[in-house]
Amino acid sequence: MSRTAAFVAVSKSELEKLLVDAANVGKFFVERLEAQDKSQVLDIDKSWHGIHFLLTGEQYGGEPPASLPILGGVEFGPQIYYGPARYLTPEQVQEASAHLAATPIETLKERYKPQALESADIYPTGMWESEGDQAFDYLAHWYVLLGSFYARAATRDQAMLLAIV
Repeated sequence: MSRTAAFVAVSKSELEKLLVDAANVGKFFVERLEAQDKSQVLDIDKSWHGIHFLLTGEQYGGEPPASLPILGGVEFGPQIYYGPARYLTPEQVQEASAHLAATPIETLKERYKPQALESADIYPTGMWESEGDQAFDYLAHWYVLLGSFYARAATRDQAMLLAIV
């Protein structure tokens, strides 16, 4: 099974309800994903780990705001798919959005070193060196969509749920 990263934009009140009743976050998350409302849901396929690495220079972790968009936030609720969901507050969504807007694709291209991604065991392994620039184009495509998604959520003062699914 492949691992993709999914994001669900939620209102402050929806987040507050989920924090009070975190046991239901998995059900809520899956229902939103299945509804496929592109204004509220984004799945960036397998690009998540490569984008995170290019933003942070780290396999996992990293410092905010660079670490926020993909693997940031606070874990809560039961395990769904590959771990618990995480959330970002509306303020963190704005911070993540600003960081994505301030980090152009050209900067990521400069950081893109296929051998470094392979050495860091960045998922999906084995493609970075073999596909070279095509693999970067794949990351760039999803990066643009991720930036747009965060920008819309920030404009709406929304929080964000994140999970590897």
